[in-house]
Amino acid sequence: MTILFALLCVFVMWPEEVAARDLFIIDVTIDGQQERRSYSDAETALKAIETTRLGDIFPTYMKGTTDLTAAVNFRGMLGHVNYDYINGGSRLIFEVPTLAIREVFEDSTVADPVARQDRLVDRFVDFLKKDGGEILNRIQKELARVSPVDPVAGNPNSLQSHVVKDAFKTGAFDVGRKPTRNQLGLSISGSSFSAGGFSGTSFSLPLSYVVNVESKPGMSLSFKLPVTYTKIQDAEIYSTNPGLALTYPVNNRWSLTPSIGYGLVGSQNAASVAQMLGGIITSSYLFKKPHWDSTLTLGNSIGYVTTLKFSASGYSFNPGITNTIFKNGLMIERPIGMELFGQELIGQLSYAHSYFTGSALFINQYHEVALSLGSSWEELNFLTDEIRLGFTSTFGDDFTSIGLTLGYEF
Repeated sequence: MTILFALLCVFVMWPEEVAARDLFIIDVTIDGQQERRSYSDAETALKAIETTRLGDIFPTYMKGTTDLTAAVNFRGMLGHVNYDYINGGSRLIFEVPTLAIREVFEDSTVADPVARQDRLVDRFVDFLKKDGGEILNRIQKELARVSPVDPVAGNPNSLQSHVVKDAFKTGAFDVGRKPTRNQLGLSISGSSFSAGGFSGTSFSLPLSYVVNVESKPGMSLSFKLPVTYTKIQDAEIYSTNPGLALTYPVNNRWSLTPSIGYGLVGSQNAASVAQMLGGIITSSYLFKKPHWDSTLTLGNSIGYVTTLKFSASGYSFNPGITNTIFKNGLMIERPIGMELFGQELIGQLSYAHSYFTGSALFINQYHEVALSLGSSWEELNFLTDEIRLGFTSTFGDDFTSIGLTLGYEF
């Protein structure tokens, strides 16, 4: 327990502001003068070129009649917005060079130049929220490739990774350790992460229920309903990814678990909403000798995950992100010579590697290490089968995360 207490101290003291920056940065240039502003809300950032807001930033700004240029960093994707005042009309141009996108918004029907500029800004924001059609889908797919913190895919905190991770754990490391009766599980986990200059925290509350098939020992049906909350600066992201898995024992050492997972993520701040479907099959093989104190588990997964069309809260798109995933890992567990409520404590140490092919992602592979202590799979002295406290670490290209998890199963 001393080791886990030390890990808890590390997690608590992990700096939340490591390389922290807001999700959206806009550099506005007017008459050779440049000002930078940062925001954690997409719509607020995009409306930074409204006349009232520009007037607060540039005291000498001539509202509605002054040309401007703005460079926008949208969660890692770079774009440009230019506003041109033309006698009797105005024009706003939006460009994303990496995608060869150039959209022009014009208005000459409103006489007041101030109202005309603000109207063009509103049209521009509505376009990015729901009217962009295929262009909007391309932007969202690009964000999975260039953004370290995209909520949908491309990093270990994304919905895509959650779908894969939960299926792997169920089919690889949880197999062969459950009591023969049905079991309800509740756990809570929290992590602090740094990704490509951004930093934040994430909390998850996974609920699970396992139904064991009495006529076939080792065969079980698992239901999972994790709910996750992530905060990056002031931006809030909510997701859930319910899953269903059937574990079938090939023999007393080897089991196969096909699973299906559905995911839903939404964030008004980050301008993202999506749903996802995944099918994954996982193999679990146990190495155990009668004279061994330790058990070694080899887990291997292959699966396919894709986004689906979704519309909600003013946003509508399907970015068309599809990936084939390969996940492989090892876990070793053994008694540590201590007891909890009369039951021996079991230590677990695991490593897993995830690799994604298909749609381009910011991070297409990463590593996970977990260390935990918990009771053995025997009934304790009250209504529970296992209590387990663990430390987790995830790392990949320009991504680092540490976390703690507490599980309770009965």
